[in-house]
Amino acid sequence: MLALEGHLFSFNLGVFKIFNILIFLLLVFAIHRLARKFVSEAQALAVSLSFGFNPTLLYYCNHILTEIPFTLVSVCAFIAMESSDSHGPSRA
Repeated sequence: MLALEGHLFSFNLGVFKIFNILIFLLLVFAIHRLARKFVSEAQALAVSLSFGFNPTLLYYCNHILTEIPFTLVSVCAFIAMESSDSHGPSRA
């Protein structure tokens, strides 16, 4: 993913940080969407805000690491599993 960003937007540190912040915001939204499947809307908002304002994650959001995009992909996989599970079995 970093190679794609670097190829499209040159290897500028500011561009990488902007992409990392956008991925972090998408991660907070994905966590909110996953939490809504299990708890009420207010509790899901509390979960996503506590994740979004976690000091450790905010610290690492300013670094160029692969953990935040990997976590986003993992949470999206959980959302996909939960949405496919709610439609019933896929095989007859």
